[in-house]
Amino acid sequence: MPDNSEQLPYHFVLEGAYNVRDLGGYATSDGKLVRRGAFLRADGLDRLSPTDQQLLLSYGLTSIIDLRASSELKNYPDVFAQSPDVSYFHLPLFEYEDGNIVEVYKKNPPLEQIYCHWLDECQGRIKDIIEAIATANTGCTLVHCSAGKDRTGLIIAILLGLVGVAPEVIAQDYSLSATNLAPKVEEWRAQAIKDGQNIEMFDHYMASEPYMILKAFDHLETNYGGVIGYLKKIGLTQQQLDIIIDKLT
Repeated sequence: MPDNSEQLPYHFVLEGAYNVRDLGGYATSDGKLVRRGAFLRADGLDRLSPTDQQLLLSYGLTSIIDLRASSELKNYPDVFAQSPDVSYFHLPLFEYEDGNIVEVYKKNPPLEQIYCHWLDECQGRIKDIIEAIATANTGCTLVHCSAGKDRTGLIIAILLGLVGVAPEVIAQDYSLSATNLAPKVEEWRAQAIKDGQNIEMFDHYMASEPYMILKAFDHLETNYGGVIGYLKKIGLTQQQLDIIIDKLT
């Protein structure tokens, strides 16, 4: 079960997944709280033990939105992908074959710049992801990628921003990934050294400093009039947004 400390949000201590946590408990601008048990964010679930799979099902898990690319699924399939108990949606934020994504990565830009690029260049995919969240089954929806930090972090930031959680609070939630992912990052870092990767850039891309996601909020405000303006610009209706707001609060 999630820990019962007063720290937000609930963090699940699981075997095989490190960054699983409930979004519930954050205050919104209209005085409400984000609902417990409505949304989870997570890293990869390919190693999740059978015991912990059942724990999440018992917690109320009914839908999973997997943001990873197709190549990641092939090598590290989600343990719930074929589950009769969960509706599983593969909705990649991008594919590694996407030319514009690959070209940006080749230049090793700062992570915060990548987030802004995704907001501009992945709008159709983000629309599909948010629509899936709006139409997901009653119960708990889990959104995840490989680390649960970048792709998941951006989608979660949009969701929390939609219901009026302060950007500074969202940035603190985002930053929790660094601590949670430490064992997984240590494993990845060792492999990166073996592969001769640029470790300075590796460490930057594994970080989750609050300013990184705050830059995305600045980008949304400057270019789209904020989160709601952005979501409407990419094609979401007010009805769909209201459904998500009702699910979250």
